[in-house]
Amino acid sequence: MKRNFSVISASLAIALAATIFTTPNNFTLTQVNAATITNPSTPSTIETKTDAIMLYPESPYAIVNGERRLINQTDTSAVTKKYQGNLMVPLKFISETFGSDLNWNDKTKTASFTCNGKIISYAVGKQEMYINGASVALKVITQLFHGKTYVELNSIAAYTDKKIFVDRDLAIISSNANTYSAEKDKVYLDAVIKKFGQALPFVGTKEKFIELIGAEETYATSGILENQGKFPTLIAGAAAPMAPAPAQAPTMKIADESKSDNSYSETNVQVEGVDEADIIKTDGEYIFYVKANRVSVVKANPANDMKLESTITFADLNFYPRDMYLDDNDLIIIGDCMKKYFVDGYENYQTMTRAYVYDVSNKADPKKVREVESEGNYITSRKVDKSFYLITNAWVNRLYANNFLVPTYKDTAVSDKQIEIGYDKMCYLPNSRSKNFLFISGFELDKPQQEVKVNTFLGGGQNVYMSTENLYIAQEDYEYMPIRIAPAIEPSTTTGKRIAPDFAPTISKQETVVYKFALEKGNATFENKQSVPGTILNQFSMDEHNSQFRIATTENDYNTGQQKNGMYVLNSSMEITGKIENIAPGERIYSARFMGDRAYMVTFKNVDPLFVIDLKDAFAPKILGALKIPGYSNYLHPYDENHVIGFGKDTEVSKDNAFYQGVKISMCDVSDVANPKELFKENIGDRGTDSPLLYDHKALLFSKEKNLLAFPVTVATISEEQKKNSNDVWQYGATTFQGAYVYSLDLEKGFKLKGTISHISKEEMLKAGMYGMDNENVIQRILYIGENLYSTSQKLIKSTNLDSMKEVGQINLK
Repeated sequence: MKRNFSVISASLAIALAATIFTTPNNFTLTQVNAATITNPSTPSTIETKTDAIMLYPESPYAIVNGERRLINQTDTSAVTKKYQGNLMVPLKFISETFGSDLNWNDKTKTASFTCNGKIISYAVGKQEMYINGASVALKVITQLFHGKTYVELNSIAAYTDKKIFVDRDLAIISSNANTYSAEKDKVYLDAVIKKFGQALPFVGTKEKFIELIGAEETYATSGILENQGKFPTLIAGAAAPMAPAPAQAPTMKIADESKSDNSYSETNVQVEGVDEADIIKTDGEYIFYVKANRVSVVKANPANDMKLESTITFADLNFYPRDMYLDDNDLIIIGDCMKKYFVDGYENYQTMTRAYVYDVSNKADPKKVREVESEGNYITSRKVDKSFYLITNAWVNRLYANNFLVPTYKDTAVSDKQIEIGYDKMCYLPNSRSKNFLFISGFELDKPQQEVKVNTFLGGGQNVYMSTENLYIAQEDYEYMPIRIAPAIEPSTTTGKRIAPDFAPTISKQETVVYKFALEKGNATFENKQSVPGTILNQFSMDEHNSQFRIATTENDYNTGQQKNGMYVLNSSMEITGKIENIAPGERIYSARFMGDRAYMVTFKNVDPLFVIDLKDAFAPKILGALKIPGYSNYLHPYDENHVIGFGKDTEVSKDNAFYQGVKISMCDVSDVANPKELFKENIGDRGTDSPLLYDHKALLFSKEKNLLAFPVTVATISEEQKKNSNDVWQYGATTFQGAYVYSLDLEKGFKLKGTISHISKEEMLKAGMYGMDNENVIQRILYIGENLYSTSQKLIKSTNLDSMKEVGQINLK
């Protein structure tokens, strides 16, 4: 396939240096007047037009046309190498770059292709090449690395009109040897080298793999936290992901321009344009709902005559669906399954995460069209337009001694069999103390025949933030120091022996390492990493805005035993540019919300300080104001640019200790950033009242346009008799309600309870006793379609008119 190259304008090179790796735009090197160049660091004057390809040792990338791409689109082990002081490059990349297919003769171990009408041949193990049969000497022999033919980069000049410019191992192949100057272009070339330098190293061999994770005899001390002791012999698991946190309000879709209300709610997501999986999805006419081990497809309109259109079941009884995506007529169902394998004749299982793709154009008869399976436990997933990303985490599976179960994946687009991930396909995260595997798998829904892209990293990941362009994976990291826990026994006068004291590892330092990956059409490319002090609460402790990454952390000071909090701002290269530290000493972060140039952060000990933080200046973030009110907010939700809704718990203080009570909602006015104030508040129930939205953002339904706020809640009430017997703030109430609370909300009247919805009758609630109830009747989600609300539990879906709050219809899903 022929590829054309354009080149970069010298006058724009510095500006493009910061964006060349994130924007796929082409640009051209054109002639400029030397008199117009006033910055000595600007690339030198270009007298003629030039084409350019950039390469760097140990990087799997090349910059072609100003666009960074993989040297081999399907094999990240193909990298530029340095051997005996010479740069070596995969010959396949060279041949394809110059528009020719590479032919391999296995008998003679010779690779050949055609360039500029010449037949070019390289023979593995020989220090010569052939141009139309004529021998040309090489500085180093042609070699095989990982099954790929590598040739001396400088040899390209022998059969093309290209010149090779090299500066500090950065190679630029171009038409003009004077295209760049090591001295004048230093700033630009530094930026190029820096980006190339972030390429992750490959594991490559089993020996290197053992070196990275530790041999069996040292395995017990090679890991920290989750890796204390040896890994499980047979089944390897990964640390469970932290509970998700509250997110941004769901958007509202309009089906057409008619007078009827054809709007419907979508999943509550953190970032606009980045969809998240949930147990329920709707297209405004049908509801798709994960119920136990199947998915129900319900025709929701008309609301008074709902019907079960179809049920998606799974032939693999070991598959348990967790959540899903709906994209036009594509339904992606994600769940857990087990992979069977044998060791010494014994049957064992490995945890896997599977994604089924169904064609649901015919709702009465959904058709499975694809199955993608990734090693390990499900961390999370995301979808941007037609690109789907699945992120999983697994422990290294040590079978015995230094033998390992090689990780696998499956994609029925190319094969029904498991595909092994070799050591040459694994990267590792340098200095990572986690010995897990991290897998980022991606594919495009509109390219069903294209194989899934699986990026494999030896390292770990816990919390994930994703924008439309970048993926950030955060991993906690701890440093330990041995602390003596038993006094030494003095030497015995009779034995002359001394018994050594016992030591225990104690955390001396905690950090969060954040790995940044660029996203493009289902592929995740490592960009950079950075460490910040402390640990994060959840995905909403992270944010990206105007190419800046912001992160809020809580740090335990092991010298004082006190907690403290920080806010850090990083640039596109993940360098810390600004920070605020030592926020609210003695407290920890309960919630964070980033809104453009501001951040809102809640810490708690006895009262709830809401901090308003200005992040407009990335080099000098500052606290603008704080509001202290009773209780705390687990979740901050933007109402508009000057108002924030907090969801959490009310508290009462007794003897300097705060005890949480019922659920509390508050509306805060932050228009005066120096003096934020609480406009309205609403308390629900007594101690024991809870709501899933406090730890699962997808449980919230909010629409500013409809003045609508709804969420599931379990209400506990302290009876009058309990109050007579005791007024202790720590006593719990008995469960008196489970269902949905539905509010209207505006800036004049505040919260107004429109009504409640429950799937549990009064008789059934009386049977519940103090705490128990039938979980199949517990409302999990509320959504709206047009003028009706739809509440869902495992047993039924109920429709309720939004204005009258009267039941319209219901369908039993049993």
